[in-house]
Amino acid sequence: PATKPTVRPVKISATPATLKEIKKVRAIPKIKPKKKSTPKKAKKKVKISPTYGIVRNIVHDRTGRTKNRSVIINLDRTEAPLASYLGKRVRVQMKSGKEIIGVISRIHGRRTSNENSVVVRFNKSVSPHIITSRVEVL
Repeated sequence: PATKPTVRPVKISATPATLKEIKKVRAIPKIKPKKKSTPKKAKKKVKISPTYGIVRNIVHDRTGRTKNRSVIINLDRTEAPLASYLGKRVRVQMKSGKEIIGVISRIHGRRTSNENSVVVRFNKSVSPHIITSRVEVL
């Protein structure tokens, strides 16, 4: 039977420059494979509030100054007791594109009118330009 010739070890004489390069290569840190991060939780879909309204007019504060911090809003698509909206926050979309958040403080009018008007208070004073802006109950 034909015998395989014994494999001779191949001798490579590396030049000093090559040896230097090899040392350099060994010093390079290994690139570790990236571990998969935990998948992000899906954001909850924003439920569009069915109740919205329109700013009717500004309530002038009794102080006589121009600190008008509340407005009267007529709400549409309200649920049965209007009192359930007291203390709820509303977002007013200004015509300039800015948003301002207020709180429904009281029901406007002696008896609940067909308009479902409520008074909304803000922290800042608002300008008359806010009239006819759209409001969303959060």
